[in-house]
Amino acid sequence: MALEEPKAENKEVEISATHEAIIERVYYDVKSGFGSIAKTLKKARGSNSFITRDEVTAFLAKQEHRQAKKRRKDHSYVPFGPREEFQVDLADFGLTGPYRYALVTIDIFTKKLVVIPIKGKTSAETAVAFEEVLKILDVPNYVYSDEGG
Repeated sequence: MALEEPKAENKEVEISATHEAIIERVYYDVKSGFGSIAKTLKKARGSNSFITRDEVTAFLAKQEHRQAKKRRKDHSYVPFGPREEFQVDLADFGLTGPYRYALVTIDIFTKKLVVIPIKGKTSAETAVAFEEVLKILDVPNYVYSDEGG
């Protein structure tokens, strides 16, 4: 009876430059990207039917914003992907300089933070600052903020 070598579970997958470019284009598509392995594989195979699931899995594992842990079953909230939820608040620095306030926005999935300095906290100034945030982070599904004060 011959002994078999144990299978390597985390083997390194070589991705051709062509396949990686296709997977990257599909995954980072603003309108339909940032999906699961299966969704990304399906869309990538629309461009090249020779792309494998292992290649897509290896590509997604290298992405810095890819969620490393599975969602918890308790009441902890982990968003599904980028642009799922932004949290917004207005910081008051109490300074007498030109910018006393700052609109602080974070994408809670990627942890990308955007801070836009503003001179006052009127709705017009805040709206202009939030439009700048949307240019940088794109449009989210949900935005959460406190009621101000």
